[in-house]
Amino acid sequence: VTAQVYDEFMKFVLDKQQSGFEPRTRFDTALAELADAFGQSGYGALKEETQRMVQLAKKELKSDFERRREAISIRLEDAIRMRVEPEALRLAHSLQYDKELDAAVKAARDDTGYRKLLATGVTVGSPAASPNVLAASGSIPSAEGGAK
Repeated sequence: VTAQVYDEFMKFVLDKQQSGFEPRTRFDTALAELADAFGQSGYGALKEETQRMVQLAKKELKSDFERRREAISIRLEDAIRMRVEPEALRLAHSLQYDKELDAAVKAARDDTGYRKLLATGVTVGSPAASPNVLAASGSIPSAEGGAK
């Protein structure tokens, strides 16, 4: 999915007249209930502020699309491929985004680190395991069982 395709997708989704979708956030319902409660209790200024928060939250949707551009692009590409490609080919294309697979390939290509990783008595997270090999995945499992 190119940047242009993603931008067009984002514009389409956020435009209710084009897409038919009402851009909503998970906060809209709670904020609407709060605004109603303020109105019923005679707090008109608070009701107006709460309604402004709903509008601000909707504007934040566009920012959210930008922050999550990479993940949404991957899902969008997968959805498109699902309609036109056999599953095996689609899965093969998705491997380019698999970080664990990428880390495993890097580990296999680092002969010294790979041999240390396979050495007798070495467990993942032990000092003998190569940190360069394990760091390729972005997290290094510790001896305590968590990721560093």
